[in-house]
Amino acid sequence: NTFYFYPFKFFYFALLSMMPALVLGKGLAAQEQKLKAEYCPVKGEKCSTLEVNRAVFADKRYTELADHFLKQRLKLKSLAAADLNHWIKEASIPSEPGEEFYPQEYQTGVALYGYTSRYLVLQTNDYEYTGGAHGMSTFYYHVHRRDHLQQPIKLKDIVIPGQQKRLDELQRRAWMAYLKKEGFSAKEIKEHLQYFEFKATDNWAPTANGLQFLYQPYEIGPYSMGTPELLISTASLKSIIQPQFLNELKYFHQVIDN
Repeated sequence: NTFYFYPFKFFYFALLSMMPALVLGKGLAAQEQKLKAEYCPVKGEKCSTLEVNRAVFADKRYTELADHFLKQRLKLKSLAAADLNHWIKEASIPSEPGEEFYPQEYQTGVALYGYTSRYLVLQTNDYEYTGGAHGMSTFYYHVHRRDHLQQPIKLKDIVIPGQQKRLDELQRRAWMAYLKKEGFSAKEIKEHLQYFEFKATDNWAPTANGLQFLYQPYEIGPYSMGTPELLISTASLKSIIQPQFLNELKYFHQVIDN
């Protein structure tokens, strides 16, 4: 990412009201809390902004995990007002002396994607606009056991040994089907793959119907295609994914409807 620097004149920090709680089951609830910091070199003119969307749970362990991803993204030790104010200042000041200030826009957040009695799935999202034709958004899934939050569950942890290539092939086939559904002809698909080589991703999340894989802008297609999502059905994953994990999918409750 490109950050710019410029002497500051004042900051603004606002904590917006807590959103209504999402009741997720016994002993588990989440609220959305918005934090905002601004850097305004000239009062009355457009400012650089930073918006941080927290997920606050009744269980503090889950809140700490959600905050961990936000602090990791911003490379901060806390989400206090002073730290966010400093961050947006440093991100906005032009790198060269005398260079004109240009307002930047940053958003980072974490939300509950879904859960079962055993698993918690968070989704982090980032958006930044630092000039140019458009901003850039990214989304990532984070799967954790609710009784062992410290260790994330990676895709390789649930794939049966020796079956990764089969899973990669299922993703590739799903992508071909996706393109056909979007109206691509066989010739157009071939041309598309020449510019955007398909590579399987490990950005995954469980759903009640299988595993979902999400790709970032430009990863397998142009910016205009956004963030494609491919669903591999539970039936297709038999003998590829650990059976005990597949059996858990039917209990998955999805909170975010992408």
